[in-house]
Amino acid sequence: MILFNPLKSYIFVYGLKMGLSFSVLKGIVEFIDVLKSPREWRGRRRMARKILQNSRWRNFFSPEKGVALFSANEIPGLEDASRIAQKIYAERDPENETGKSQRTEYSPFHVLLNNKDIKNYPELVKIATCDALTEILSGYFDSVPLLQNINVWLAKPDVSGMGSQKFHLDKPDVH
Repeated sequence: MILFNPLKSYIFVYGLKMGLSFSVLKGIVEFIDVLKSPREWRGRRRMARKILQNSRWRNFFSPEKGVALFSANEIPGLEDASRIAQKIYAERDPENETGKSQRTEYSPFHVLLNNKDIKNYPELVKIATCDALTEILSGYFDSVPLLQNINVWLAKPDVSGMGSQKFHLDKPDVH
């Protein structure tokens, strides 16, 4: 399983530089996925349509915006995920876990989880694959997503008024 596909990143980076629209580039990348495994792609799209028929989460956020405001406890399980992440944080000193912080001037984040945490807290997988999140993401991607990774990042508040805690666009992803 390849978690990162450099070809797709290049298509977005250079396509956007050439002035191509995001929707055109997304279509090209989706076409690559279809060519790679057409049967799986069709099955995941068909499955998404089926689970979204009567879903209250169908249009939770639009593909155009890619974000939505929601209140605590609105999405089942997220409060539990936050509680588990806080517990893991309290169990270790993230700044000195490896002797050196992962944070740099370019990346203010520290990856909090490790493989042992996923084994010790199977509820994280249960939360990540719950009906609400599956339906929200299926509506956004128009396909049932595949869980490839679970992570919690730790970041200190950004007092500079710049950086990733302000509005920004990440590299496009269609998975």
